[in-house]
Order: sequence, then C-alpha cells, then structure tokens
Amino acid sequence: MNARPISQEEFKTLVGTGNQGNFQFAANRPVIVDFSALEWCSHCRTLAPIFEELAGKYADRADFYTVNVDENEELTRNFNIRMVPTLLFAQPGKAPELLLGTLNRPQLEEKIKEIFSF
Repeated sequence: MNARPISQEEFKTLVGTGNQGNFQFAANRPVIVDFSALEWCSHCRTLAPIFEELAGKYADRADFYTVNVDENEELTRNFNIRMVPTLLFAQPGKAPELLLGTLNRPQLEEKIKEIFSF
C-alpha cells in the first residue's frame, strides 16, 4: 500500500496542525491527503486506486495519506470538508489547498505537478 491511512493524531505529526486558515506544516516534504469514506462513497472508491497508483509513482517526492472522514470528524471539521472525496495538498511555506470531487488519473497527476511544481 502506497497511500497510508492515518488518524487525526497522526495527521498532527505527519502533516500539520491547525486548520485551512491557520495551518502549521509539520512534514519535511509535500503531502497529499485523501479525505474519503470508502464504505459508502462510490466516488471515493473510484478515486482510491488512482490515488494509490500516483502515491507509488511520486513516493520519492511526496507523502500520500488517507483519512476516513467518519472516523476523524474533528479533523474533517477543521478543514471544513463537506464533500468527499476531498484532497488536501500541503507543502512548506504555503497554505494548504483543497480539491473537491473525483478526478481521473491524468487530471489528478496534472494537479499534483501544478501544485507541487514537479
């Protein structure tokens, strides 16, 4: 598994603390977090294998994590996530960016390259 599931507590040390408007980045390289609900969200299940594939492809440049929104409600509220899937892109020195909805592989890969300048 290339994309690692994390809890709210792990998020604090692996990604950062705060919320979208007041975020303190904790990692030492770019991070993408997939906020999803695989049990009931068909769009999340569509995105999951794409996210996993790209996590493998970019493993040497960024960390990829998944957060179950049903098990991490406070974290979900901190980023005002009301729709799944939602991707959070975070990197040193910049405010986190949120991307809502499902993307196909070329679209997601283009966003990764655009946001992180890969």
